[in-house]
Amino acid sequence: MYFLHTLGTTVALAFHLGAEGFSPSAIGTLLLLNPLQLLLLGAWAGRTADRLGYNRMALLGAYLLVAAGVGFALLPLWHPLWGSALGLLLLGIGRALFQAANNALVLSLAPGGLEGLASGALSVARALGQALGSALAGGSLAFFYAVLPNHRLAFAATLLLLTGLMGLSAWLVRARG
Repeated sequence: MYFLHTLGTTVALAFHLGAEGFSPSAIGTLLLLNPLQLLLLGAWAGRTADRLGYNRMALLGAYLLVAAGVGFALLPLWHPLWGSALGLLLLGIGRALFQAANNALVLSLAPGGLEGLASGALSVARALGQALGSALAGGSLAFFYAVLPNHRLAFAATLLLLTGLMGLSAWLVRARG
């Protein structure tokens, strides 16, 4: 669900900003915020997960993603550019915390000698989640464009759907553990 949420929100944002009249170069520049943020926060998030525990940090990151996802759905209604930038920055913190802890957790649970298999499973999850996220974002945007009065509300509804799936996933994992 993390990768579904990550790429789904990115695809939805690109279409949203295009509908707002932003140029492809402006959209691409804004979309660089999250990779840059992961680059800057990744090592810190990994050290924090090592210190506080992978389960705890992965759940904290997931909960932050849900809260930031709701904010990200609503902030661009206030202002398309600054709301999107602030939403992306909030998402980036949750993404850094979740991804570092989740990757470490998956690899730590692999039996000795099977770490490569666990790493491959993470790669499959990433590819599958990204494919499903982009398809779900595109399909839900098309649906919400047809039933809601404007593209801003369609964007917000799409992000709330993606965030709801991420939240449900976090709740199910928490309920299980």
